[in-house]
Amino acid sequence: MDQQDFFESSEPLSIIDGSATPITKRVFAYDGQLFEDPGHTYSIKDVRDLLAKTYPELANGTWHNRELPDGTTEITFVKTTGEKGTGLNAVQLTQALVAIEPQPSEAIILAKYVADKDGDLTAEELLDIGPAVEQALTDIATLEQLSQRIVDACLTLPAMPHPRVPLGF
Repeated sequence: MDQQDFFESSEPLSIIDGSATPITKRVFAYDGQLFEDPGHTYSIKDVRDLLAKTYPELANGTWHNRELPDGTTEITFVKTTGEKGTGLNAVQLTQALVAIEPQPSEAIILAKYVADKDGDLTAEELLDIGPAVEQALTDIATLEQLSQRIVDACLTLPAMPHPRVPLGF
């Protein structure tokens, strides 16, 4: 490329080892939006950090490139997903669940007592077990809440690929 071509060229040029080479046009994409290249003095990481000021989820994001038919490089930013919550992985959660000792439920003991009476409870017996029924209902509600927390923690675990095809597939 001679001096006249260098100054008349509309393409951005980079001078490496004394020779002018065209700089690839870049366009940045995130969440279905396209962003103009702020200039080749900015690295892809610099552009990502700049966009992270508007889109905080990109702060730890990654990107991938693809060449468009016109020679432009499209750099697409992808947010890195993570889950807040327990901070446990699948192995830790499994160990925690296995370590739980089953406790006899007052509700089950009470239900067995009523079943043994075959429904023939006197008014006095009903009054006597009234506080136990209230406590059993409270225990069941607490157990329900704890169970729901465990289910929620299990549902937020990231999927783990299985090293082999499971039986039956």
